[in-house]
Amino acid sequence: MVEDLAQLKNMDDAALAAQLRPELDALEIIRHAKLKLLALRKKIATPIAMVGVPITGFIDYMLLLGGWRGDDPAAGLTIVFLGTLWYWVSAPKRQYAKSYKNKILPQIAKTLGSLQYRAEGKLIIDSLKLSKIVPRYNRQECEDYFFGEYKGTKIEFSEIKLEYESGSGDDKRVETVFDGIVFLIKVQKDVFGHTVLRPNQAGFFEWFSEKTLGLERANLVSPEFEDIYDVYTNDQVEARYLVHPKMIESFTALSKEYDGGRLSAEYYNGRLLLLLPSKAKHFEPAGIHIEATNIATLIDMKHELVSVLTIVDKLELAVKLYNAER
Repeated sequence: MVEDLAQLKNMDDAALAAQLRPELDALEIIRHAKLKLLALRKKIATPIAMVGVPITGFIDYMLLLGGWRGDDPAAGLTIVFLGTLWYWVSAPKRQYAKSYKNKILPQIAKTLGSLQYRAEGKLIIDSLKLSKIVPRYNRQECEDYFFGEYKGTKIEFSEIKLEYESGSGDDKRVETVFDGIVFLIKVQKDVFGHTVLRPNQAGFFEWFSEKTLGLERANLVSPEFEDIYDVYTNDQVEARYLVHPKMIESFTALSKEYDGGRLSAEYYNGRLLLLLPSKAKHFEPAGIHIEATNIATLIDMKHELVSVLTIVDKLELAVKLYNAER
């Protein structure tokens, strides 16, 4: 863990850490206050749980004896009680994390170009429902929204969770159809046709995709890549540049870093839409027990942003290669 500015070999990182030192010092005061509040709530919650659990447990037992099904929410009062209590106890952790992100992420974003950060903002994914890679959904949650320009390229991305709710009452089901980071990158309108990259499918699902997409399977030059992804296009020449070895390298690295070979991408109407599934939370500071002035937290958050933005560099290379051949 890097604690001292003098230990930072990267001058940009050192400059950022020095610039944000006043904000980090202020956050350290907030962290101490929230840490005390967390300890207090833990002390209060312990006797509440000792009294409440036997009561809720008895109620659940009587509900089950009365003929309720074991999977009925009414017979899970103990779980609801403990969950609510834990949510209250852990609130200071979330409050500290929110304060840290609101003070630090906008500053980091500015160092990477004309990027802005909104904790409560969101990528308007509803406008992308006609996409061939966005799964069917009717509920969404968004956080950590970045937008603006990076190296002259317009980009926006956000952590997004998409769910599909079906049925009602006892038959109500909620399925998570996507959870991860969604990117929307603007490219030259007169360059790209329509190319779709999806995780590899086999058998019926592969045949179904070919029939429903209305696109042809792309002829790629990387057998290894074709083992991981299926690529469809309406322009074979474009597809070979869009899924250029440098782009393949970037896609593969991103998918391995996050959640294996499940990344999806789509070039259409002068934009690249990228769905990067990930089970982890991103752009989060270190826990409340780590000092806010610990420079490693700041630098780790910056490097995570730099990592996800490398896709723009590879896209620019693909555009240059394509234009050179036109």
